[in-house]
Amino acid sequence: MNFRHTSGIYGNYSGEKLNCQGNAYYQYGRNRKGHKLSATLIEAEISLKTGKLTPGAGISLLSGNDKTPGPDETDKLFDPLYGNRHGFNGNMDYFTNYPLQTGQGGLADYYLWLDYKFSKKVSVRNTIHFFNLADTNPGTPDDKALGFENDLVLKYRFSDWGNLESGYIFFNQTETLKEIQQTGSDNFNQFFYVQLTLTPNLFKQTNSTSK
Repeated sequence: MNFRHTSGIYGNYSGEKLNCQGNAYYQYGRNRKGHKLSATLIEAEISLKTGKLTPGAGISLLSGNDKTPGPDETDKLFDPLYGNRHGFNGNMDYFTNYPLQTGQGGLADYYLWLDYKFSKKVSVRNTIHFFNLADTNPGTPDDKALGFENDLVLKYRFSDWGNLESGYIFFNQTETLKEIQQTGSDNFNQFFYVQLTLTPNLFKQTNSTSK
């Protein structure tokens, strides 16, 4: 039997204005085909709250293969396995199947964001992502650049049980991404959404006092 093991560390610091977090994970063992496995995931974020404005920056590095995987080669592609992948590496979800969507090359996501709170109920956040292959191999183009994504999201919490969210997302892809994912001739892709979330408390227990 083949076993994939994942070990790592996670740390965070939360101050009055400065917030930092980071993690590092290592995968080892054997992949599904029985090939030796040695892969890493490194992530870090930092943000600084200045009144209503909070800028931040982050990086996410999933290692990839620099050679064609084979019985005599070590598999270096990190697999997040069972986690929810929506919302990570951009809202466009271009990268949820890493072996297929990066050509086994892994992924480097460098991102910046700016969060502004108009009030306790209304906030807006803009995040930009710069995507690159972590490694190139015979199955990928030599150019590592994959594309640029912008996520603009407006949130309005109108009550304790309701939240309204709208967003405008666009992605400008490179020739490398088009070749790997066979996405077609359009360089620019976009979408707009509106999302209503309701979390009513249907059964509320109150303490009664008897006289």
